[in-house]
Amino acid sequence: TEHAIYQLLDDLFQDMDGRITSNEQAQKEKIDSIAKYIEENYADCNLCLAKLCDIFQMNQSYLSRTFKSLRGIGVLDFIHSQRLNHVKTLLKNPDNSIDAIWEAVGYTNRRTFNRTFRKLVGMSASEYRKNILQQ
Repeated sequence: TEHAIYQLLDDLFQDMDGRITSNEQAQKEKIDSIAKYIEENYADCNLCLAKLCDIFQMNQSYLSRTFKSLRGIGVLDFIHSQRLNHVKTLLKNPDNSIDAIWEAVGYTNRRTFNRTFRKLVGMSASEYRKNILQQ
C-alpha cells in the first residue's frame, strides 16, 4: 500500500541520517585523536602530515581537508601553533637560549623557526622575549 511505501522510505531516510551522524562522530573522534597526538608529540622533529597519515592510516588530502574543516586550522599550522605555544613559555626564562628552545620543540633549523615564529607571532623570538621580560 501507499502508506507502507511512505513508511519504508521514512525508515530508510532515518537509517541514512543515523549513519551519516555516526560517520561524522567517528570522523570527529579520529581528528580529536590526531590533535591530541600532535599536542603530545609536538617536539618530534619528524612530525609531519605524512607521519600522521601513516600512524592514523589516512589519506593526506582527506586528513588535511577534514582536520581543517573540523578544527578551523590546517594540520601543519596546528603543529606549528603547538610548538610555538611551548616556545613562548620557554622564552620566559632568560637562561634558555633561543637555539636550545627551537631544537627542543622540534624545529630542525633556525631559519624555519624564525620564519614561522615571525609569521604566527608577528615578531622575532628575541623581540618577543624582550617584550615579555619588560612586563
